This record gives sequence, C-alpha cells and structure tokens, in this order.
Amino acid sequence: MGMENRLLVCCGCLLLACCSGVRESSILQPELKDVSRAATGSFFSLQQAGEEVQAVYADRETLSLKMVGFASGGVEEVSSLDRISFSTDLDASFGSHLYLLAENRQHIFYLDRIAEEKQTIKWISKSLSEKAWHIDLVPFSGRIVAALSAYRSPARIDLFLAQQGKLLLVNPQGPGPPALVAQGFDPRGDVSLLQGGKTPAFTSFDGISRRLYLIRQVENSYQLKPLYPAGEVHHAAITERDGLQVLIYDPQGSELVLLELEGDLPGLRRTPVTLCHDVTSVFRFGGERNGCFLFSEGVMGANRRKSYRISLLYPLRGRYRKTSLYVSPEPILKFKALYREGTLYVLFLQESLKMLTVRTPEPALVENQDL
Repeated sequence: MGMENRLLVCCGCLLLACCSGVRESSILQPELKDVSRAATGSFFSLQQAGEEVQAVYADRETLSLKMVGFASGGVEEVSSLDRISFSTDLDASFGSHLYLLAENRQHIFYLDRIAEEKQTIKWISKSLSEKAWHIDLVPFSGRIVAALSAYRSPARIDLFLAQQGKLLLVNPQGPGPPALVAQGFDPRGDVSLLQGGKTPAFTSFDGISRRLYLIRQVENSYQLKPLYPAGEVHHAAITERDGLQVLIYDPQGSELVLLELEGDLPGLRRTPVTLCHDVTSVFRFGGERNGCFLFSEGVMGANRRKSYRISLLYPLRGRYRKTSLYVSPEPILKFKALYREGTLYVLFLQESLKMLTVRTPEPALVENQDL
C-alpha cells in the first residue's frame, strides 16, 4: 500500500501528517482542454454568469480582449470583446482587466492602449439576459485594482485604482474627484472580491508594507485592516456566519496557511495547512471545517528533475488526501479557479491557456467569486 500525504482534522485544526509520497485518487478524474494558444500576459479571469462559466483573456494575435463560454453541455463559444492595443509591441499591462458580476449584471473594466504613451480605462456592461454590451469610458487613469457593488446602492459600482503609491476610489460614471483610500499603498498580485457579506470588501497585498489587507466599507468610507505579513499569493472567501477565511502562501516558511476571522472579532486564527514550494496560485472551497485546498507547486523528483503541479487536498472518509490534478515539466504562471454545483473549474496559463475541470467528492457550502 503506497504512502500518502494527509491532513487530519482534529478539534477544528488542520495538522500535517508526516508521510511521504502521494497516492493518486481514482475518485477524481480531471478533464483537460486547450482554451487558447494565443493567450498572453498575466491577466485572465474566470466567472460564473447564469448557466455558463466564462473566461476572459488577452489575445496577442488579434490584440484583443476575448471571452470564451463553457456551457453545461461543454459547448465553447468565443467572442472578441474589444481591440485593446494599437501596437504589437506589448507591455506588461496588456490585457489588464477586472470582471465583476453584481446584481445579475456583468461588468468588465479594462485598459485600452490607444496610443504609444496613452492608455484609457474602458467599461463594458450588460445584464445576463442582454446580448449586446454597453461601452463607456472611465474618466480616470490608473492601474485597475478592484470593483464592488456599492453598499446600500447596489446599482452603483465602486472602482478602485492604484496611482503613484495611492489607492483611490472612483465613480466610473463620474463626476466628482477620486477619494483617497490609502496613501503609500501598492497593490501586488490578485485580489479577492468579497460580495457575500454584510458589507462589500476585498483583500489585497501591499508591496510597500509587505502585508495583506482587508479593505471594507465602514459607514461612508472604506477602511484598511491589516491581516498578515505575507499573502501576495492568496484567496479569500466569506463564511456562512459572515466571517472571513483566507488561504495564503507564505514563502518564508514554504507553507500554506489558513487565516480565519470570525465576524467583527479582533482575533485572527492562523492554521498551518501543508508545506510546499514555488506556489503561484491558491484556492479554497467547500465547508468551513472540511474544505478543499487547491494550489500550484513545484516538486523536485528523485531524479533531480522538477515538475510543476496543480495539487488538491480534499477530505475523504474523515481524512485529508492529496492528489495531483495536473503535472507538467513546464512552470504554471498562475491559475484562476471556480467551484459550482460539484464541479471545480481551473483556468491556468503556461505556453497556452488551459481549462481543467473535475467533479469533486464534497459539495461546496459557501459560494464566492475570484478575480
């Protein structure tokens, strides 16, 4: 009988078992498909829109932002949203966008490079029942960070931009000047939108202080709450009791850590999950006490050859087991994941953009959306 990595659930804590090797599970049978060989850059998103799972990515061949839909029957439909660059000389911001679903309405904010030294922010939106997108220009500049459905005014969208070490809040429809949310703040990595709680919020890692923050609305303004001195790679979700759970990768300790915040209580509970290396993305889904942990990692083999994997820790018959959903000699830039109705969707980028789908043994109890 092969050895396996396991996590034991004990008194509400996760304890790493001292085992080596992984026994692959026959219960999980991943399906893999290529989405695009022309996808480029670090900006892509995954979202549930009605009955369809949708991916948005930048296409280097057509210099456009594209959307592909995966219906329940597996049918794919690719559409071009907009040309986003006048030149084939692409910079690091090519494809920068944010996809928000709020009040059954789709919103996509994205950068459009209209000249050599000029970029503008565009905003397309439509209801789930509409076919055509409505397009607007956002009268502000900056790096797109997050967008939320405004508290007590869900029809209004609050857009957050980073500009010269400042985190700004703007009304994309204007008018009015930007509101300063934080000074000396430089968002790094992806954010997690938290729309299911009492008030809208998001988590973001600050490259200046090197800390992970919770940004949430308190009365008529947004305030920052420091969470942890790591977490550029993280995923956050609201719990059923309006608490917060954040899965982070701590590179200093080479470990995944689960952070838990109960409602408005001041204390933050920290639970080590597992040891791992070269993690570029993480995702947690499922119940508060028996959830699943998805992460990319680099593993050095006995032959001193490194492989890159998308690994899953999941509960089965009272114990946690680890399995590799995908193994490749090629590094995984990052992934976006989404869980709906027993199916896990993992969109990830290597030389091409790929979609991994797998039926999981445990149902998710808390829904969330990830950028």
